[in-house]
Amino acid sequence: MKFFFKFIIILTLLIVLFVGAFYGAHQLYPKKYSEYVELYCEKYDVPIDLAYSVIKCESGFDPNAESKIGAIGLMQITPETFEWILTKIDDNSEMSDLYDPKTNIRAGIYLLKLNLADFESTEYAIAAYHAGRSKAQSWFDEGIKPEDIPYEETNAYIKRVMITSKIYNLLYQ
Repeated sequence: MKFFFKFIIILTLLIVLFVGAFYGAHQLYPKKYSEYVELYCEKYDVPIDLAYSVIKCESGFDPNAESKIGAIGLMQITPETFEWILTKIDDNSEMSDLYDPKTNIRAGIYLLKLNLADFESTEYAIAAYHAGRSKAQSWFDEGIKPEDIPYEETNAYIKRVMITSKIYNLLYQ
């Protein structure tokens, strides 16, 4: 499994470098909304490449993105999660503010901060972001390794975010 993951990372990096030669890797992996991403990553002590990778994987930098389950905005936050986050950051934003890049990025990065603080690995923090904190906590409590999480969609999401994060790190270090 580790060999396969390393192979996928190397293959993805080679593809990015090849395509980047023609289209510009920075266009494929942009740093849009950097003023908000950098501000809140610094404020909440979240790695910048992780925040950008979540935004890219969640919405492709579309602030008007909506998922089939009702997640909204750049970082694809559900209204229920947004309401919960607002109680933590003492903010009086409204649900329509989820479409606002600054508000959405602040809430999403704050959620990443909580997940990183509560779980021992970045992979578990990403799993919690994708599948929900309570679901991730139950897997964590059962001693399930991140790569053995029983939700295939969450496994694929973890891999996609981790690879994208490595690419951002490579391009912008």
